[in-house]
Amino acid sequence: METLPSLDAHARLGADRTLSELAGTGAVLAMTLSLDEAALVIDRHEPHITWGVGCHPRQLKPQTAFDGERFGELAERAAIVGEIGLDTGSRVPLELQLWTFRQALEVVAELPRLVSIQIDKAK
Repeated sequence: METLPSLDAHARLGADRTLSELAGTGAVLAMTLSLDEAALVIDRHEPHITWGVGCHPRQLKPQTAFDGERFGELAERAAIVGEIGLDTGSRVPLELQLWTFRQALEVVAELPRLVSIQIDKAK
């Protein structure tokens, strides 16, 4: 019987990681934290790794730079969308997080994609 690779369904791998560094990772759904990061990796084809496009709610610069049209273009080239969502423990204003999240949801409502949603609340 063949041994299947491990599966990480919510990895955050740096866009600067090389193929040799990623070779032993198993099967990974890798979430990007910004549109800029997604643009660097979305067309890469590593064995067992699927790159997703996201905009993490704790990251101020990606949140303020979010562009729904660019997100849509990247999402069309991605098999998965993540990480998008809300984080009440973030220093990013909740209104900005909501604006970004709504735009992302409008895009994925029209695309058949898996979506990884980040929902964190302060403790």
